Amino acid sequence: MNINRKKHILIVEDDSSTKALYTSILSENYRLSSVSTVEDAKEIIENEPFDLVIVDIGLPRELNGIDLIVYIRQNNQPRRLSILTITAHASHQTRLDSIAAGSDEFLSKPVHPNDLIAAVEHQLEST
Repeated sequence: MNINRKKHILIVEDDSSTKALYTSILSENYRLSSVSTVEDAKEIIENEPFDLVIVDIGLPRELNGIDLIVYIRQNNQPRRLSILTITAHASHQTRLDSIAAGSDEFLSKPVHPNDLIAAVEHQLEST
């Protein structure tokens, strides 16, 4: 295993400015890929190895971020993929639903860059 390999993060976010913000914060230290829908996320997860997925709850089309978390937990074998949920829909119930579905950590938008970095580092320590 190459210890100098950059950890690979998938960003699942439909808002282009938010995606650009996460990219500007994380791109120096991590390899990033991004998609805007659950359908695209499922496809890329099946074809590429990731260390962490950052998931927005409010995604376009019929499936949302909770649906993606459930899919990852049911289908990502043999290794466990870390999931960080970040959403503007930060009700107590949304947090509970996210954690119950299998999210490892939950942040509310707007996210401070230091909080994002700390959450990503925390999740990647366990991979």
